[in-house]
Amino acid sequence: MAIQAQSLVRRQTPNPPSHHLRSDSDSSDKKAAFQAALRNTGYGELTRVRLDIDDAVVTLFGEVSSFYMKQLAQEAIRPLSIGMQIDNQVHVPHRLNSPHKTE
Repeated sequence: MAIQAQSLVRRQTPNPPSHHLRSDSDSSDKKAAFQAALRNTGYGELTRVRLDIDDAVVTLFGEVSSFYMKQLAQEAIRPLSIGMQIDNQVHVPHRLNSPHKTE
């Protein structure tokens, strides 16, 4: 009986996550798809957002003019990032002459 239980345990062991089995071409295809999603937003400044894919994390880099643009970059790639974590490192510079500044 113990031998049967051990073989059942072995069969139920999950396969390694698919992101560990991806090839470099899969990663470059995914990167191209993410970049196309950023281009397809219609906002030119999002085409300057760079990205990197490492394991199951896609990291966004660059600088945009507003927090809205930062969020839009993240949301543009979200539908393509199923099963991946998004690390949004896009920078929004602090503007000293902001029209919303109160004194």
